[in-house]
Amino acid sequence: MAVFGPISGDVPVDWVPITPSASPLARPVRAIRANGAGTVTVTTGADASRVMNFLAGETRLIYATYVTAATAAGLEGAV
Repeated sequence: MAVFGPISGDVPVDWVPITPSASPLARPVRAIRANGAGTVTVTTGADASRVMNFLAGETRLIYATYVTAATAAGLEGAV
């Protein structure tokens, strides 16, 4: 059996709702899921701003500290 390390360091432990804001997220997220199609503007862990396109129901792996704008609906973040 392969061992990949402690669960808290390898996989998300919960999903939290995301509301776009100029304030930082309460906790950085490791992935974003959009339940409705559109764009999501994030600030990455490297302090770079990115506009990401999402299909409805799509989940994308990204380390984000801010979600500043979105046309996509029903955003959730993996923490």
